Amino acid sequence: MFSISNLLNDDIKKEEKPKTGFKPPSGLKKTNNDRQEHLEMLNKQQQKKPKQSKSILFCEGTPASQVASWKPTLVIDKALGNERITLSVANHNPLRPGNLAFLLEPVYSVTKVLPRSYFSILQQNQIGWTFVFTMPESGSKFFTEIAGLRQTALMIVTETNSKDVNLFGFLVKQADVTAFIQKRVSDLLKTRRLPLVLDLDDTLVRAVGDEPGRYVPLHEIANRVRSLKDGRKVVLTERVHEFLEWAQKYFEISVCSLGEQTYVDMVISVLDPNRKWITGLSYSARGEYLYITQSGQPKRPPKDIKSLYAFCVIENVDIPVDPLIVDDNVYMWPRDQQDNVVKESNQSPVWNVSLFPVIQQVLGFVHEAYFKQLDTWVQSDPSTRGLPPCTLDFYKDYLRKELANKISAQ
Repeated sequence: MFSISNLLNDDIKKEEKPKTGFKPPSGLKKTNNDRQEHLEMLNKQQQKKPKQSKSILFCEGTPASQVASWKPTLVIDKALGNERITLSVANHNPLRPGNLAFLLEPVYSVTKVLPRSYFSILQQNQIGWTFVFTMPESGSKFFTEIAGLRQTALMIVTETNSKDVNLFGFLVKQADVTAFIQKRVSDLLKTRRLPLVLDLDDTLVRAVGDEPGRYVPLHEIANRVRSLKDGRKVVLTERVHEFLEWAQKYFEISVCSLGEQTYVDMVISVLDPNRKWITGLSYSARGEYLYITQSGQPKRPPKDIKSLYAFCVIENVDIPVDPLIVDDNVYMWPRDQQDNVVKESNQSPVWNVSLFPVIQQVLGFVHEAYFKQLDTWVQSDPSTRGLPPCTLDFYKDYLRKELANKISAQ
């Protein structure tokens, strides 16, 4: 069993079909009595429509048995696997009271997938799923791929009183989802904070073990060793708590790790027991990593900014915000996101990461420069001010200045 709401992730365009003679109403009335009468009229129209039409009118009063009979066929784009899959409804939630009515069509074409961040933004806004479908038994490569990468689906479902695009599985207007994403960015900038993603292993902590490359002389760093709830031990990088306390003033801190979710949660409970500093996402990319290593493209990076932040996916955000990443391995991220990574390296004989002063100076410079220019941009004439500032530009500017200083010091 799976919910398309958190396994499917496809920008699905409805396949054109011949006209059937069934014409949905142009609008739904808004008074309670009139609305009920209109819904009854819609159901009567649905029952009278020609037999060759397999569309189902889904509204507040649609019988559960009628919804359960819906078996949509997804035509998967060639680039995504070139498949044709028919689904069966296993469960559904009734539509919330309101003037909504949708046509559930027999055929849809899947043309692209969306990252998991779309599912996350719906969760954050308490939008529940509408349909759960039985997992196809055909061994579909498409479903295996989107399940392995934990992607979320977008599908065009016709609303009878508008031409809006809606999220399939949730049946939420795309305009509402876009508004959720815009608000997410606006709320972040109002607090004058930027998104910051921190890796765990070999960045904030290192797991203690006897295997090559993992050995840590515990007698030399006993004050930095912590035990996790399952008995495993990790070494904290020096001044990590001080760093998190400083960074949370200027950044919304999220974590992205290849460790399993239980491990991520245990490490965060050691780093920030009261969750005062790490207030963003606690994201485990373990599922993606395991799937990718066993797939036909095992060298794909398992981490992706778009899986964490939906505002990194859409192009029409009022003020685009680029997250910064602190990670010891840039190749865990897609090539076009590697400029976001503030790469740290360990130069000490005993494992450690220089959060102070190196990482702090970089992040502090970017934050100060970004908001200084953003304030100027907001106050300037909209007709002449150009594009808003970009955090990556300031990060690159910092690196250029550091390189110039090193060259001049020679």
